[in-house]
Formats: sequence, C-alpha cells, structure tokens
Amino acid sequence: MRALLGEETERTPVWLMRQAGRSDPEYRAYREKHSLPLEKLFRDPEHAYPISLLPKRIGVDAVIFFQDILTPLAPMGAEFLFRPGPVLEERIAREDQIEGLQSYDPSEGLPFVGETLSNLRRDLEDDIALLGFAGAPLTLLFFMVS
Repeated sequence: MRALLGEETERTPVWLMRQAGRSDPEYRAYREKHSLPLEKLFRDPEHAYPISLLPKRIGVDAVIFFQDILTPLAPMGAEFLFRPGPVLEERIAREDQIEGLQSYDPSEGLPFVGETLSNLRRDLEDDIALLGFAGAPLTLLFFMVS
C-alpha cells in the first residue's frame, strides 16, 4: 500500500494476473474437487474465501478478492454465465431492455461480496493488504451491448 501512495518500499510490488487462477495447481485441484460453474464459486463465500487465500502460500503482500469484474451485473437483471468465458444470458440490444435494468443496494444485491470481504479482512494478517475490484460503468456497458 505504501507503493500506491508513492512512498519508498524495500522492493518493487508485483501483481500476478490470475493470482488464484488457472496457473495455480492448488486452484486447479480446488476446481476439480468442486465441479461448480465459475459464477457459483464467485457468489458463494464458502468458495470465494478459500480461493482468495490460496496465493498466501507463496508469500504475497496482498490477497486479491476472488471475483469477476461483471459481478455487479446480475442484480441489475443482466445475468452472465461462464462457458468458458463470461457470456450474458441475453445481450442488451433494445431500449426496453435498458429500461428493464434495475438499480439495487449492493448489500442486498451482492451480500456474498460483503460477507467474503469481511471474512478475509478478519482473518488476514495486518501486513497483508486486501484488494478488490469491479468493472467500471463503461466496461460493464460495453460488455452488455457487444
């Protein structure tokens, strides 16, 4: 976190794409044991929590919340599935579909996000940062219409 603030650090921070992902043998073993669709793993704290923690074994300075940038879409009514990559059940192509999208309170529409983040923060050592992410509005829009 000091590096993000522009402060001097003992070493250069490195972010590994797919820190808990296909390149991780423990993740692959987890996926084999729990043969659930990826979107189910994201939405269940009993899975997202341990998957988020898998990279701790390599001595990371931060844990990246196991989630997808498209997570905010489902409660709006734009459900997506992974087959193998993210695919909307129905692409947004008409004005009535846009009008049908719903706003929501994140604590009600995405309760699993808060629960998983709370559990991670509770159990992580103080010197391990917790990083989360979500798709920006324009990114989400492009995904819904393309």
